[in-house]
Amino acid sequence: FVQKLLDVQQYNVETTTADFDTVFCINKQYVLDFIKATQLDTYEYIERSGVRAFLVRLDKKIKDKGIVEVFRKGISHKDKKVHLFYPQPNSIYNKENAALYQANTFTVTQELVYSDDDKNKNRLDLTLFINGFPIITMELKNAYTYQAVKNAVWQYKKDRSPKDKIFHLGRCMAHFALDTSEVFMTGALARTKTKFFPFNKGLNNGA
Repeated sequence: FVQKLLDVQQYNVETTTADFDTVFCINKQYVLDFIKATQLDTYEYIERSGVRAFLVRLDKKIKDKGIVEVFRKGISHKDKKVHLFYPQPNSIYNKENAALYQANTFTVTQELVYSDDDKNKNRLDLTLFINGFPIITMELKNAYTYQAVKNAVWQYKKDRSPKDKIFHLGRCMAHFALDTSEVFMTGALARTKTKFFPFNKGLNNGA
C-alpha cells in the first residue's frame, strides 16, 4: 500500500515517527521546508522573529479554523501572509502557480506514535501528510490477521483517546477504518459516540 502511494500516487517520501512533533501535531521540518521553498522571504522572517512563536500561532489557527480552512486561506503571522498549501491552477499555462502546486509535499508515515504520553504508545497504521500536516489517518485490517473493518472501528472508538490532538475535530480531514473490502470514515473521535460512515466504492464486480 505504501509503495503504491510512492510509486503510483507519486508521494514524495516515506517519513517516520521521528519526524513528528507531538506538541504541534506536525512534521515540523517539512512544514518549514515547504515555506522556505515557496516563500523564502517569509521563511527568513519566521527564522528571525522566532520559529516557536510562528508554530504557536499556526497551531491556534488550526484549532480554531481547521486544517482545510488553513490550507485554503493560509494564516497571518504578524505582518506576513503564510501559505501552507497551493491548489492546482485552473490553467496549465500559469507556470508560476503550476510550480507552486508542484512544490506541495505529500508524505506517508507507517506506525505513527502520535502522543508523547509515556503511558500511551499507540501507533496508527498509516498517516498521510501534506506539507508536514497530517490530513488522513488509517487503521488497516485483513483476513490474514483474522480481523476486519469492525476491528479498526473498535480501535478508534475504544483504544484511541479523543484528547490526543491528532483526533481533534478539524485537525485531520478524516480518519479511515478499512479492510480489503470495506471502508468507513469519521471526522473526529468521541469514544463510543464516534460515528463512522461508509466510504465504499464497490469491488468493480457489481458489489
